[in-house]
Amino acid sequence: MLSQKGRQCLWAAIMVGYVIALSACDNGVEESEVQESQEATTPESEQVAIPPRIDEGGGAQSMPAFLDIPAGPERKEAFFDYLAPVVRDINTEVEKRREALFALEEQLEAGEAPGQEAEEWLLRMTERYRVDAGEPAQQVQALKRRIDIIPVSLALAQGALESAWGTSRFARQGRNIFGKWCFTEGCGIVPAQRRADATHEVASYDNVADAVRDYMHHLNSHPVYEPLRERRAQARAKGRSPEGADLAAGLEKYSAKGEGYIMLIRRVISANDLGQREGPEEQDA
Repeated sequence: MLSQKGRQCLWAAIMVGYVIALSACDNGVEESEVQESQEATTPESEQVAIPPRIDEGGGAQSMPAFLDIPAGPERKEAFFDYLAPVVRDINTEVEKRREALFALEEQLEAGEAPGQEAEEWLLRMTERYRVDAGEPAQQVQALKRRIDIIPVSLALAQGALESAWGTSRFARQGRNIFGKWCFTEGCGIVPAQRRADATHEVASYDNVADAVRDYMHHLNSHPVYEPLRERRAQARAKGRSPEGADLAAGLEKYSAKGEGYIMLIRRVISANDLGQREGPEEQDA
């Protein structure tokens, strides 16, 4: 039997333990919140989010008044300096989707079942990029040809040609750099020379970043640009970065000029040394 002093010591020990336990339980943070906080600090290089975390709300600075810049080298340089960073930013968005796609492929190859969010994201991507494949592994393979960058040099050359170096009415009024059409009444600007029986408009955008997103998605998803995607996939298979002058061969259907349009794009790329403006994602891919 414990003495009175022994009973006092035992009671003190019990109370100290209670206070410690209470302090641990009443810190204002649930266990799940602690785990989420730890996960949030995991470096991105160690864990790829599926679906990727992309903020597509990002826009671009207002387009300069290129008409006020003297035609010639000065206007060309100003146009390229403005558009190149926007193209690189949108390519970064595409790269995040591509990284998530490869991470999902690794899971499938390891025999791991993707989570619900990953499955839903994959389904959205197959619909968005017009992929007709039933099994997840097949969907991933098809998407790898579509979710990929557009070389900066190619986008700059096409943007210059389609917008007259940013001076066209559609570029100035609708931020449409690439001459993209739309087919819903009120979706854009009605061309002055449109035939009476035609219904198309030249698309309008809130900002140039949205125009670049739409342009890239068009090349990455429309069936007529499969030759472009094939050349890009071939470059990837050989461990090379996709090049604008090479991918231009897949743009015969972009313009009524056909082969002449391809030659024109390549001439703009070469004459303005646009290959030097590729971002690190193109050069190091």
